[in-house]
Amino acid sequence: MPRISVITPLFNKGPYIGATIASVQAQTLRDWEMLVVDNGSTDEGAAIVQGISDPRVRYLSIEERGPGVARNRGIALAQGEWLHFLDADDLIEPSYLQEQVQLSEQNSHADVVVSRWTDFLDSNPSARTIRQPTAMGEPNYAETVRANAIAFTPWAVHAAIVRRSAISEELRWPEQLDGFLSEDTAFWFRLITLADFVYSPAEGALYRFMTPGCRTRLDDPEKWFNGNHAAVTTNLNFLAKTGRVVTDAQCESLVRLYSDMYVKARQQRNRAVAGLALQQANRWLAERRRRGIQMPASMRLRSLLGIQNFQFAQQFWHTLRGTSRTELT
Repeated sequence: MPRISVITPLFNKGPYIGATIASVQAQTLRDWEMLVVDNGSTDEGAAIVQGISDPRVRYLSIEERGPGVARNRGIALAQGEWLHFLDADDLIEPSYLQEQVQLSEQNSHADVVVSRWTDFLDSNPSARTIRQPTAMGEPNYAETVRANAIAFTPWAVHAAIVRRSAISEELRWPEQLDGFLSEDTAFWFRLITLADFVYSPAEGALYRFMTPGCRTRLDDPEKWFNGNHAAVTTNLNFLAKTGRVVTDAQCESLVRLYSDMYVKARQQRNRAVAGLALQQANRWLAERRRRGIQMPASMRLRSLLGIQNFQFAQQFWHTLRGTSRTELT
Protein backbone atom coordinates (compact mmCIF):
# COMPACT_ATOMS: atom_id res chain seq x y z
CA MET A 1 0.00 0.00 0.00
CA PRO A 2 1.49 3.40 -0.97
CA ARG A 3 2.07 5.91 1.78
CA ILE A 4 0.30 8.70 -0.06
CA SER A 5 -2.13 8.99 -2.97
CA VAL A 6 -1.93 12.12 -5.12
CA ILE A 7 -5.30 12.86 -6.72
CA THR A 8 -5.37 15.13 -9.77
CA PRO A 9 -8.52 16.13 -11.68
CA LEU A 10 -7.75 16.78 -15.33
CA PHE A 11 -9.75 19.03 -17.61
CA ASN A 12 -8.01 20.66 -20.59
CA LYS A 13 -4.68 21.21 -18.85
CA GLY A 14 -2.54 19.64 -21.56
CA PRO A 15 0.14 22.37 -21.45
CA TYR A 16 0.71 21.75 -17.71
CA ILE A 17 -0.09 18.17 -16.75
CA GLY A 18 3.29 16.81 -17.85
CA ALA A 19 5.15 19.16 -15.51
CA THR A 20 2.71 18.42 -12.69
CA ILE A 21 3.31 14.68 -12.97
CA ALA A 22 7.08 15.23 -13.26
CA SER A 23 7.03 17.17 -9.98
CA VAL A 24 5.45 14.16 -8.28
CA GLN A 25 7.91 11.75 -9.87
CA ALA A 26 10.77 13.89 -8.51
CA GLN A 27 9.65 13.45 -4.90
CA THR A 28 12.23 12.23 -2.39
CA LEU A 29 9.40 10.18 -0.88
CA ARG A 30 9.14 7.34 -3.37
CA ASP A 31 6.20 5.49 -1.86
CA TRP A 32 3.32 7.18 -3.66
CA GLU A 33 0.68 6.67 -6.30
CA MET A 34 -0.88 9.31 -8.52
CA LEU A 35 -4.43 9.08 -9.83
CA VAL A 36 -5.14 11.42 -12.74
CA VAL A 37 -8.89 11.57 -13.25
CA ASP A 38 -9.83 12.98 -16.65
CA ASN A 39 -13.34 14.43 -16.63
CA GLY A 40 -14.00 15.39 -20.22
CA SER A 41 -10.79 16.87 -21.58
CA THR A 42 -10.71 17.65 -25.30
CA ASP A 43 -7.03 18.59 -25.57
CA GLU A 44 -3.81 16.58 -25.54
CA GLY A 45 -3.74 16.12 -21.76
CA ALA A 46 -5.11 12.56 -21.77
CA ALA A 47 -2.56 11.40 -24.32
CA ILE A 48 0.27 12.92 -22.28
CA VAL A 49 -0.78 11.05 -19.15
CA GLN A 50 -1.35 7.78 -20.98
CA GLY A 51 2.09 8.09 -22.53
CA ILE A 52 3.83 8.04 -19.13
CA SER A 53 5.24 4.59 -18.39
CA ASP A 54 5.57 4.99 -14.61
CA PRO A 55 3.25 2.33 -13.08
CA ARG A 56 2.63 4.60 -10.08
CA VAL A 57 0.77 7.04 -12.35
CA ARG A 58 -2.76 5.79 -13.02
CA TYR A 59 -5.05 7.34 -15.62
CA LEU A 60 -8.83 7.21 -15.31
CA SER A 61 -11.44 8.73 -17.60
CA ILE A 62 -14.96 9.52 -16.35
CA GLU A 63 -17.98 11.02 -18.07
CA GLU A 64 -19.01 13.40 -15.29
CA ARG A 65 -17.71 16.96 -15.29
CA GLY A 66 -16.27 18.87 -12.37
CA PRO A 67 -13.29 18.79 -9.99
CA GLY A 68 -15.32 17.48 -7.04
CA VAL A 69 -16.58 14.47 -8.99
CA ALA A 70 -13.04 13.73 -10.19
CA ARG A 71 -11.52 14.05 -6.73
CA ASN A 72 -14.18 11.82 -5.20
CA ARG A 73 -13.58 9.16 -7.82
CA GLY A 74 -9.90 9.35 -6.94
CA ILE A 75 -10.67 9.02 -3.22
CA ALA A 76 -12.73 5.90 -3.91
CA LEU A 77 -9.81 4.27 -5.73
CA ALA A 78 -6.95 5.58 -3.59
CA GLN A 79 -4.91 3.06 -1.63
CA GLY A 80 -2.63 5.41 0.28
CA GLU A 81 -2.82 6.19 3.98
CA TRP A 82 -2.72 9.89 3.08
CA LEU A 83 -4.33 11.89 0.27
CA HIS A 84 -2.95 14.92 -1.52
CA PHE A 85 -5.16 16.95 -3.88
CA LEU A 86 -2.93 18.37 -6.60
CA ASP A 87 -4.52 20.29 -9.46
CA ALA A 88 -3.32 19.59 -12.99
CA ASP A 89 -1.54 22.94 -13.39
CA ASP A 90 0.16 23.10 -9.98
CA LEU A 91 3.49 21.70 -8.78
CA ILE A 92 5.22 20.40 -5.66
CA GLU A 93 8.91 20.68 -4.88
CA PRO A 94 10.92 17.44 -4.44
CA SER A 95 10.91 17.26 -0.62
CA TYR A 96 7.30 18.35 -0.13
CA LEU A 97 5.51 15.04 0.41
CA GLN A 98 8.29 13.69 2.61
CA GLU A 99 8.21 16.78 4.84
CA GLN A 100 4.44 16.53 5.22
CA VAL A 101 4.43 12.81 6.00
CA GLN A 102 7.28 13.20 8.50
CA LEU A 103 5.32 15.86 10.37
CA SER A 104 2.28 13.56 10.43
CA GLU A 105 4.41 10.95 12.19
CA GLN A 106 5.23 13.49 14.90
CA ASN A 107 1.53 14.39 15.27
CA SER A 108 -0.30 11.08 15.17
CA HIS A 109 -3.54 12.70 16.40
CA ALA A 110 -3.81 14.93 13.33
CA ASP A 111 -5.86 14.00 10.28
CA VAL A 112 -4.77 17.02 8.23
CA VAL A 113 -1.25 18.44 7.86
CA VAL A 114 -1.20 21.95 6.37
CA SER A 115 1.74 23.91 5.00
CA ARG A 116 2.59 27.26 3.51
CA TRP A 117 2.42 27.50 -0.26
CA THR A 118 4.04 29.60 -2.96
CA ASP A 119 2.10 31.57 -5.58
CA PHE A 120 3.49 32.22 -9.01
CA LEU A 121 1.93 33.81 -12.07
CA ASP A 122 1.74 31.59 -15.15
CA SER A 123 3.16 34.41 -17.27
CA ASN A 124 6.00 35.13 -14.83
CA PRO A 125 7.00 31.91 -13.00
CA SER A 126 10.22 33.33 -11.56
CA ALA A 127 8.36 35.86 -9.39
CA ARG A 128 7.09 33.94 -6.38
CA THR A 129 5.23 34.88 -3.20
CA ILE A 130 5.06 32.67 -0.11
CA ARG A 131 1.62 32.47 1.47
CA GLN A 132 0.62 30.96 4.77
CA PRO A 133 -2.65 29.45 6.02
CA THR A 134 -5.06 31.29 8.27
CA ALA A 135 -3.78 31.96 11.81
CA MET A 136 -0.49 30.12 11.32
CA GLY A 137 1.74 30.80 14.33
CA GLU A 138 -1.13 31.81 16.60
CA PRO A 139 -1.57 29.88 19.86
CA ASN A 140 -5.30 29.18 19.27
CA TYR A 141 -5.06 28.74 15.53
CA ALA A 142 -7.64 25.94 15.30
CA GLU A 143 -10.36 28.09 16.84
CA THR A 144 -9.54 31.00 14.54
CA VAL A 145 -9.44 28.83 11.44
CA ARG A 146 -12.80 27.21 12.17
CA ALA A 147 -14.30 30.68 12.67
CA ASN A 148 -12.97 31.96 9.34
CA ALA A 149 -13.34 28.82 7.24
CA ILE A 150 -17.13 29.00 7.14
CA ALA A 151 -16.67 31.91 4.71
CA PHE A 152 -13.06 31.87 3.48
CA THR A 153 -10.89 29.08 2.09
CA PRO A 154 -8.18 28.66 4.76
CA TRP A 155 -5.38 27.42 2.46
CA ALA A 156 -4.55 26.34 -1.08
CA VAL A 157 -6.02 22.98 -2.03
CA HIS A 158 -2.63 21.26 -2.42
CA ALA A 159 -1.09 22.85 0.68
CA ALA A 160 -2.33 19.96 2.82
CA ILE A 161 -2.37 16.19 3.09
CA VAL A 162 -5.41 14.42 4.54
CA ARG A 163 -5.65 11.05 6.22
CA ARG A 164 -7.79 8.90 3.94
CA SER A 165 -9.71 7.37 6.84
CA ALA A 166 -10.85 10.86 7.94
CA ILE A 167 -12.86 11.47 4.77
CA SER A 168 -16.18 9.74 5.35
CA GLU A 169 -18.88 9.66 2.68
CA GLU A 170 -20.40 12.82 4.18
CA LEU A 171 -17.08 14.69 4.05
CA ARG A 172 -16.17 14.06 0.44
CA TRP A 173 -15.98 16.89 -2.06
CA PRO A 174 -19.41 18.58 -2.48
CA GLU A 175 -20.22 17.62 -6.06
CA GLN A 176 -23.26 19.92 -6.11
CA LEU A 177 -20.80 22.83 -6.10
CA ASP A 178 -18.88 21.74 -9.19
CA GLY A 179 -20.62 24.39 -11.26
CA PHE A 180 -19.46 27.13 -8.88
CA LEU A 181 -16.28 28.72 -7.61
CA SER A 182 -15.06 28.15 -4.05
CA GLU A 183 -16.03 24.49 -3.71
CA ASP A 184 -12.90 24.02 -1.62
CA THR A 185 -14.35 26.38 1.03
CA ALA A 186 -17.09 23.84 1.72
CA PHE A 187 -14.74 20.85 1.61
CA TRP A 188 -12.21 22.19 4.09
CA PHE A 189 -14.76 23.71 6.49
CA ARG A 190 -16.69 20.49 6.92
CA LEU A 191 -13.52 18.43 7.30
CA ILE A 192 -11.73 20.61 9.85
CA THR A 193 -14.89 21.08 11.87
CA LEU A 194 -14.58 17.39 12.75
CA ALA A 195 -10.87 16.66 12.27
CA ASP A 196 -7.71 17.77 14.04
CA PHE A 197 -5.12 19.57 11.93
CA VAL A 198 -1.57 20.79 12.43
CA TYR A 199 0.65 23.26 10.63
CA SER A 200 3.87 22.36 8.86
CA PRO A 201 6.84 24.64 8.04
CA ALA A 202 7.01 23.24 4.49
CA GLU A 203 6.70 25.69 1.60
CA GLY A 204 6.93 23.37 -1.37
CA ALA A 205 3.36 23.53 -2.69
CA LEU A 206 3.57 25.73 -5.79
CA TYR A 207 0.32 27.36 -6.89
CA ARG A 208 0.21 28.51 -10.51
CA PHE A 209 -2.54 31.09 -11.03
CA MET A 210 -4.15 32.97 -13.90
CA THR A 211 -3.86 30.08 -16.35
CA PRO A 212 -6.17 29.97 -19.40
CA GLY A 213 -9.58 28.67 -18.37
CA CYS A 214 -8.93 28.98 -14.63
CA ARG A 215 -12.03 28.89 -12.43
CA THR A 216 -11.03 31.77 -10.16
CA ARG A 217 -12.81 34.82 -11.58
CA LEU A 218 -12.41 37.72 -9.18
CA ASP A 219 -13.32 40.06 -12.03
CA ASP A 220 -16.82 38.59 -12.31
CA PRO A 221 -18.83 39.65 -9.23
CA GLU A 222 -21.82 37.47 -10.14
CA LYS A 223 -19.77 34.27 -10.36
CA TRP A 224 -17.84 35.24 -7.25
CA PHE A 225 -21.02 35.87 -5.26
CA ASN A 226 -22.81 32.76 -6.50
CA GLY A 227 -19.84 30.52 -5.72
CA ASN A 228 -19.19 31.88 -2.26
CA HIS A 229 -22.88 31.98 -1.37
CA ALA A 230 -23.33 28.36 -2.49
CA ALA A 231 -20.34 27.29 -0.37
CA VAL A 232 -21.66 29.18 2.67
CA THR A 233 -25.09 27.61 2.22
CA THR A 234 -23.48 24.16 2.12
CA ASN A 235 -21.56 24.94 5.30
CA LEU A 236 -24.67 26.19 7.09
CA ASN A 237 -26.58 23.06 6.09
CA PHE A 238 -23.71 20.95 7.42
CA LEU A 239 -23.81 22.72 10.78
CA ALA A 240 -27.56 22.21 11.03
CA LYS A 241 -27.32 18.55 10.04
CA THR A 242 -24.68 17.88 12.68
CA GLY A 243 -26.53 19.74 15.43
CA ARG A 244 -24.18 22.72 15.54
CA VAL A 245 -24.98 26.43 15.52
CA VAL A 246 -23.14 29.30 13.90
CA THR A 247 -20.77 30.81 16.43
CA ASP A 248 -20.39 34.52 17.08
CA ALA A 249 -16.99 34.50 15.37
CA GLN A 250 -18.45 32.72 12.35
CA CYS A 251 -21.16 35.38 12.13
CA GLU A 252 -18.42 37.99 11.95
CA SER A 253 -16.65 36.07 9.17
CA LEU A 254 -19.87 35.99 7.17
CA VAL A 255 -20.34 39.73 7.63
CA ARG A 256 -16.82 40.33 6.33
CA LEU A 257 -17.30 37.99 3.35
CA TYR A 258 -20.53 39.55 2.15
CA SER A 259 -19.31 43.08 2.87
CA ASP A 260 -16.26 42.43 0.73
CA MET A 261 -18.42 41.07 -2.10
CA TYR A 262 -20.67 44.12 -1.78
CA VAL A 263 -17.67 46.40 -2.30
CA LYS A 264 -16.38 44.40 -5.27
CA ALA A 265 -19.80 44.42 -6.91
CA ARG A 266 -20.12 48.18 -6.38
CA GLN A 267 -16.70 48.70 -7.93
CA GLN A 268 -17.80 46.65 -10.95
CA ARG A 269 -21.08 48.64 -11.08
CA ASN A 270 -23.13 45.47 -10.64
CA ARG A 271 -26.05 46.75 -8.60
CA ALA A 272 -27.92 43.44 -8.56
CA VAL A 273 -25.05 41.51 -6.96
CA ALA A 274 -24.25 44.43 -4.65
CA GLY A 275 -27.83 44.31 -3.39
CA LEU A 276 -27.72 40.57 -2.76
CA ALA A 277 -24.38 40.80 -0.95
CA LEU A 278 -25.58 43.75 1.15
CA GLN A 279 -28.69 41.82 2.13
CA GLN A 280 -26.61 38.89 3.38
CA ALA A 281 -24.13 41.15 5.17
CA ASN A 282 -26.96 42.85 7.00
CA ARG A 283 -28.53 39.49 7.82
CA TRP A 284 -25.44 38.25 9.64
CA LEU A 285 -24.76 41.60 11.26
CA ALA A 286 -28.31 41.57 12.64
CA GLU A 287 -27.82 38.01 13.90
CA ARG A 288 -24.61 39.02 15.67
CA ARG A 289 -26.35 42.03 17.21
CA ARG A 290 -29.39 39.94 18.21
CA ARG A 291 -27.27 37.76 20.43
CA GLY A 292 -26.55 40.72 22.67
CA ILE A 293 -22.91 39.82 23.26
CA GLN A 294 -20.16 42.44 23.21
CA MET A 295 -18.91 42.77 19.65
CA PRO A 296 -15.40 43.63 18.44
CA ALA A 297 -14.85 47.28 17.48
CA SER A 298 -15.21 46.68 13.73
CA MET A 299 -18.55 44.93 14.22
CA ARG A 300 -19.78 47.71 16.52
CA LEU A 301 -18.90 50.28 13.86
CA ARG A 302 -20.75 48.31 11.22
CA SER A 303 -23.75 48.07 13.51
CA LEU A 304 -23.64 51.79 14.31
CA LEU A 305 -23.05 53.10 10.78
CA GLY A 306 -24.69 50.37 8.71
CA ILE A 307 -22.81 48.24 6.18
CA GLN A 308 -23.01 50.80 3.36
CA ASN A 309 -21.78 53.75 5.42
CA PHE A 310 -19.11 51.62 7.09
CA GLN A 311 -17.69 50.51 3.73
CA PHE A 312 -17.83 54.06 2.40
CA ALA A 313 -15.96 55.32 5.47
CA GLN A 314 -13.33 52.60 5.05
CA GLN A 315 -12.75 53.44 1.41
CA PHE A 316 -12.51 57.15 2.20
CA TRP A 317 -10.04 56.50 5.03
CA HIS A 318 -7.84 54.23 2.94
CA THR A 319 -7.90 56.74 0.08
CA LEU A 320 -6.56 59.37 2.46
CA ARG A 321 -3.85 56.98 3.57
CA GLY A 322 -2.97 56.01 0.00
CA THR A 323 -3.89 52.35 0.25
CA SER A 324 -6.32 50.25 -1.79
CA ARG A 325 -7.49 47.99 1.05
CA THR A 326 -11.27 47.63 1.19
CA GLU A 327 -11.72 45.54 4.29
CA LEU A 328 -10.46 45.65 7.86
CA THR A 329 -10.73 42.90 10.41
